Amino acid sequence: MRFFFYGTLRDRDLLSLVLGRPLARDALKPAVLRDWRRHPARGNTYPILTRERGAETEGDVLDGVTAAEQRRLAVYEGDGYRLMRVFAAIEGASSPLGVLIFAPSGKAPPAVDGDWSLDDWRVRHKARALELLRENADRLGF
Repeated sequence: MRFFFYGTLRDRDLLSLVLGRPLARDALKPAVLRDWRRHPARGNTYPILTRERGAETEGDVLDGVTAAEQRRLAVYEGDGYRLMRVFAAIEGASSPLGVLIFAPSGKAPPAVDGDWSLDDWRVRHKARALELLRENADRLGF
């Protein structure tokens, strides 16, 4: 399976912990998701996607996600998100390719105006996010 990541899962360390395996250096491919915009999620340190015609969201694509890894990703994302198949422009591909995203469902926090920055998240929140994930690995089934 091929996934498009637009938020905290773009971070190789976090994604490796969630998947339960290290990622090859070239595993994540730069990509763009059209007609979706990334916003901060109210009261949280992660982003949320909203549909917006003409918008573009940069992210990364990971190919070869197994069914077991997909389950781990779903646990990490929680019940505020659902899998959705969309198309992304992947660097090096001649045309957009089908990818899976975790799109917000009715239980997701609302988006707030503004931009969400992976670099800012890494500086301000990454260490704590990794710590919490390690502390809760057993409860999450990791």
